[in-house]
Amino acid sequence: MSHGRWVMPLRVLSILLLAAFVACEVSQWRPKAIRQISGTVISYKRSDSKTGGTPALVVKLDSNKQILARIGGDTPVRTGARVVLTETETWPFGLRRYAFVGYR
Repeated sequence: MSHGRWVMPLRVLSILLLAAFVACEVSQWRPKAIRQISGTVISYKRSDSKTGGTPALVVKLDSNKQILARIGGDTPVRTGARVVLTETETWPFGLRRYAFVGYR
């Protein structure tokens, strides 16, 4: 059985995945759209419960959608408070990222 037949397809796949990753990262520098939105803080969360990771607020938007919004480590968590967020929509995949702006 030859393992050589898998080398070329795996190389092509890895190049495509790398290109998609680079496109997502570059699209943050020149996003498709940036807008401010508001919602209500539901809870606080970290991306990795064991090691800590990036802190984030769980926010329920006015559209009833729940999202995670990145915050700085020194930002106080006020459950139930209204917040203003920045929503950044990237191209070409339309990914949305949320960042904390402030409390109302």
